[in-house]
Amino acid sequence: MPISPDRSQQIEAFLRHVGRGLRDSRVTNLEEKAPLDLVSSLDFWAEREVATFLAERFPGDTLLSEESSNAVEYADRIWVLDPLDGTVNRASQVPFFGISLALLEQGRPVAGYVYDPSHDELFVAHAGRGATKNDVRLSATTDKVLGLALTSKLLRQLVRRSPEQLYELLAHQGRLRNFGAQALQLCYVACGRLSGAVSLETRLWDNAAGSLVVLEAGGLYTDLSGNDPFPLTPGAPALKGGRTPCIAANPGAHARLLPLLKALA
Repeated sequence: MPISPDRSQQIEAFLRHVGRGLRDSRVTNLEEKAPLDLVSSLDFWAEREVATFLAERFPGDTLLSEESSNAVEYADRIWVLDPLDGTVNRASQVPFFGISLALLEQGRPVAGYVYDPSHDELFVAHAGRGATKNDVRLSATTDKVLGLALTSKLLRQLVRRSPEQLYELLAHQGRLRNFGAQALQLCYVACGRLSGAVSLETRLWDNAAGSLVVLEAGGLYTDLSGNDPFPLTPGAPALKGGRTPCIAANPGAHARLLPLLKALA
């Protein structure tokens, strides 16, 4: 069932509220849950806030969230939450972080919300209804020479295993970026600030909302073989916290990137 405009406005207002809390509150209890992967008090606070909001308004729906419920069984309706995308940035006072929430129906994103409280930018997408930033329609169809965002694990793997591929990416794309918040990087593809964003290590909570924003803005979102990763089906590794490697790009950049990255699939 599609999210009604009134209900969507409630979600948007609530995510702005939580985002302001992420921006203005102190970071405490910073811990390393895995090498180079941090979690803080703010991650858990935002997760509790959103989980309570969803349970009250969408009883019976399933929640997949990075910190406390990062493995779920398949369900017809699954909310996918990254309560603080860019924890390292937030802990380092780098103003590039946000909150990401998506609704999957029958394994496919049908609504996506990504809020950047530092710049007060709210990206919203609904399947078949387009994508917006602060209510202004987005387009990812530009094919200008823009930056390409690569995640840290992908860069490390290219340096270690495939320096020739890294050289080709540099030769063809030139301007590499890593902003440290995948959901926002996907939204930057959607609004034409990046030509593409490529990842090896991201999970469903990093990508679910942003992938729909990209698609509804006219971009492409695929796995590294060029296949549509949705719909997810029962037993899908992504629902158990498995990696979701992806290429998100405007159509021209995607066509250039795919041959260079297929070897990493």
